[in-house]
Amino acid sequence: MRRRTVLTLSALASLAGGVSAWWSWPRAPRWNLLLISIDTLRADHLSVYGYERPTSPAIDRLARRGHVFRRAYSTCPMTLPSHTSMLTGMHPAQLGVTDNFQKVPQEAVTLAEVLKNAGYATGGFVSANPLFTHTQIQKGFDVYDAHTRIAGPTVQQAISWMDVHKNAPHFAFVHLFDPHSVYHAPSQFRQAFRAPQRPMPPDDAFIVDLDAMTPQLVSEATAAYDAEISYADSEVGRLLGFLERSGLAERTLVALVSDHGETLGELLDRFGYAFDHSEFAYLHQLHVPLILALPGADSSRDHWEPVSLVDLMPTLLELLGIPKPAGSYGLSLAPRLRGDPVQASPCFSQRQGFQKAGRPFFAGEGLSLVHDRWHLMSFDAMPSELYDLTSDPLEQHNLLERSASSPPGSAAGHAPDASDSVDRAAVQRVSEDLEYRLGSLHEMVSQPVASGGVVVDPEVIRKLRGLGYVN
Repeated sequence: MRRRTVLTLSALASLAGGVSAWWSWPRAPRWNLLLISIDTLRADHLSVYGYERPTSPAIDRLARRGHVFRRAYSTCPMTLPSHTSMLTGMHPAQLGVTDNFQKVPQEAVTLAEVLKNAGYATGGFVSANPLFTHTQIQKGFDVYDAHTRIAGPTVQQAISWMDVHKNAPHFAFVHLFDPHSVYHAPSQFRQAFRAPQRPMPPDDAFIVDLDAMTPQLVSEATAAYDAEISYADSEVGRLLGFLERSGLAERTLVALVSDHGETLGELLDRFGYAFDHSEFAYLHQLHVPLILALPGADSSRDHWEPVSLVDLMPTLLELLGIPKPAGSYGLSLAPRLRGDPVQASPCFSQRQGFQKAGRPFFAGEGLSLVHDRWHLMSFDAMPSELYDLTSDPLEQHNLLERSASSPPGSAAGHAPDASDSVDRAAVQRVSEDLEYRLGSLHEMVSQPVASGGVVVDPEVIRKLRGLGYVN
């Protein structure tokens, strides 16, 4: 396991007082940067990642000239914490940002700040409340245009801004919220995927009336989710078309990513849960697309090693020829793009503890570690789970012993596993190794280097409640 640097509070304070050491780096920028984040987009619902429905023709075209990371994982299945990792190269807990109600600390150094001080114009174009300015994630942006809206207006604002700055180096961050529930894409996209014209699903997260959540309703809601992806993809196509028409494509690095995925109907039988995210650490909430398209590239390359979104910022900076801030936790993926041999690094993810009435097994944290072919999940209030992603990519067969005292809805209530046909001693060795790695990483990232505080504005909380983030 590669060692990652952990920044202490005193070191961060020292860095905040002496940033000129790396901000004065003299090299003139060469490429622009367009970072597109599509909220709540699970990788396996994109055509380029093997989905059978044609949800993503524009993203597929981008992938045909880019590096496609087939196994990229979010650090947290929630919007603000995950974007904080993307834009700082730090794990959410290191900055005290583990849910959508907290603030990015002033001491944190963002990608926008680094690029602004390297001579870039910086513009952020955001589509939902979890990334509004009350979170302080806008640090370093010259322009931060944040409104609750569908993809079209956000993309138009981004295009107008990039057009103004096309003759100077610039960084545009474009956040599209549309795959997030409620799923209600423009009519033509719902028609194309045979999704209902009404907003879907009628209920989400922990379903009140499970009998009403029929297989047909699950299928219709999934089609509505796919229609949302298709609409977002069409707006990605408009962004990429602008780059091509304006001549910017030949000097713009394009990164496309999602903050987290979405559980659809996978957990209905086990937990009575569907069409939401945040509460679990299964791969349908953590596995995200990550595509990097370098200027002038005309061919694609697949990367199958597990990678984390905490590595996005240092990767982009290295590709732009700009040093990353001292103390950054993330590790650059640029050597992989060059084909250099790189030792695999475990991907750590974390979801906060939840207090759910009647569901005590959600108390405490949920931790996830993807390493090589394995996915280990460890919980404070329910048994650990281990999956072999090579033979069981849908995570149907927990390889660990299932205790008779498991709480309702835990591993004991899951589908029958393959425990009778596996080498129990080998599974135990793998589990112990992964538990050790997971514990070490958890201890490392649980040492907060700063905290930005908690959002208490009643209006902000009301809006977050409208998005399903308040119980």
